[in-house]
Amino acid sequence: DKWFLEKCAQEGKREPRIRPSAWRSPHPSCEGSAMIVPLPFKEKIYGYCYLANSEVNDYFDARSQRVVTPLAAQAAISYQNFILAISKEEKARMEAELSAARTVQDALLPEAIDVPSASIAFFYEAASQTGGDWFHHHYDPVNERLYAFVGDVTGHGLPSTLLTAVVSGAIQSHLKKDFLSPSKVLPNLQDSLRELASIANYAVFSAGARSNRFMTMSFVCIDLRTGELGVVSAGHLAPYIYSQKERRVSSLPCSGSLLGFSEDPEFGFA
Repeated sequence: DKWFLEKCAQEGKREPRIRPSAWRSPHPSCEGSAMIVPLPFKEKIYGYCYLANSEVNDYFDARSQRVVTPLAAQAAISYQNFILAISKEEKARMEAELSAARTVQDALLPEAIDVPSASIAFFYEAASQTGGDWFHHHYDPVNERLYAFVGDVTGHGLPSTLLTAVVSGAIQSHLKKDFLSPSKVLPNLQDSLRELASIANYAVFSAGARSNRFMTMSFVCIDLRTGELGVVSAGHLAPYIYSQKERRVSSLPCSGSLLGFSEDPEFGFA
């Protein structure tokens, strides 16, 4: 009776339909009796209930239609309530996931620190509840270098937030290694920043490849002893510099590959 069900669905009627006896003639395989009962709710039909008796012809009649009509309406209401319950459960699950992602994201943001001969100010407001935006700063008191990082993972939601956590951990872990101790040969700003960019790229390339996510980032370092400034770009927007002496703002153009786009990227330096 597939053809009978398809015919009723195409007509879109809300009342139960009994298959006429005459319809069995062109379709000899349709033996017995059959009735299609729509499941209507408001302006929508959620489905159809198929009732059949293969042994008796003309088993269903007008009385059968009157009996099943209220039952079908109640079934449609129950189905609608089930859909609403599932939707509420899914919404609660998504809200819990977003709340967890937001907690992780907030934990990645830096706290205010005191740096000799320098001041740090920042403002951050996410475009959505969670995303892949991230920034951080790190002060190396041994070598008097101040680092700053600003990055953005493609996409939003928990996967992007978790990827920023991976990158944040990789960078901060490397900065705290003893390669910055006085006993080591201190690399110049360009080599130091490019090494950090390579570490971040490996983290994104390894973790982000599965979710098809990439990241842009600017790596900045200021040598507070000499006043030298270095910037390495991984496809991020150019940073701006404010000259207090000239009282003007200028950009520092610098280009480079996205993090995670290739295993052996090239990073620009300015």
